Amino acid sequence: MMTIIPISRAAAILFVAFFCYQIPNLNAYNNCLQLRRLPCHRPSALVLRIRGQRNSQPSCRPHFILAQNRLQQRNTNKDEISTLNYSRTSTLLLCQLLGMNCATPTDFTFSFKGFSLRGGNTDIHGHGWGIAFYEGRGLRAFHDPEPCSSSPIAELVSNYPLRTYNMMAHIRYATRGEVCLENVHPFHREMWGIQWCFAHNGDVPLFNIMRGHELPWVGSCEGERVYNPVGDTDSEKIFCAILNALKAKFSTLPSLPVLHEYLKSLLTEIVSFDKEASILNFLLGCGQHVQFAYSWPGARPRSNV
Repeated sequence: MMTIIPISRAAAILFVAFFCYQIPNLNAYNNCLQLRRLPCHRPSALVLRIRGQRNSQPSCRPHFILAQNRLQQRNTNKDEISTLNYSRTSTLLLCQLLGMNCATPTDFTFSFKGFSLRGGNTDIHGHGWGIAFYEGRGLRAFHDPEPCSSSPIAELVSNYPLRTYNMMAHIRYATRGEVCLENVHPFHREMWGIQWCFAHNGDVPLFNIMRGHELPWVGSCEGERVYNPVGDTDSEKIFCAILNALKAKFSTLPSLPVLHEYLKSLLTEIVSFDKEASILNFLLGCGQHVQFAYSWPGARPRSNV
């Protein structure tokens, strides 16, 4: 299923996009991700100031310790197979997204409070979080590589009622790139005097390239690679490639139907590189009134999502 849904001010809608699909050999997939040696990092200076801590030492996340213990167990007894089981929820895969687009300015903090608990408390998506929401032509964004459920910045956002037409939030389960600030979604860039933002989950083989290598070009019009990633995720590379293609095609913002059709063609090109392996789910904000939601491949076999 390939869908790209423009969501505009014409209709008030609150949508939550968790995009968690059942993958064959699920335990092996998640065990592989859990055994990644994601480095523990020291909280940022801002986080430490909010907590009132100056010289505290970083501590590993419980799931990092669990992964290390499992590695030791495998090294001592290779014949014994240990599995990591999570009983709190069934949403084990990839990142999770929250998006809201409304006809009138709306307070999103109630929805965000529930969503933030999934970032390391009721779910395992504890590798950072971010939120972006529009205020007029401006875009206010908060990012933190800390788990959302324990982040003082997330608590600040949850307790500070703000109204917006358009917002998106993301909690990360790292599969590409380290756990660090530059890899936290949503990403945002300016184009044509408009703030664009982007949050993604999935894995896209076309953009699984090492840092420093030239971004793949998509689209029918050649142009300059004006936008380039700061971090290491395939997500930010996809965002930059889409913006580069739009900038090469149009000199200013086209009408919504024209933009929709060209985005659809770009995304078809991206997933066609490897349809079987590509998982591309994202939210794309274009100014304070427009948000696109896209999902490939849609519902997976045996999935109830």
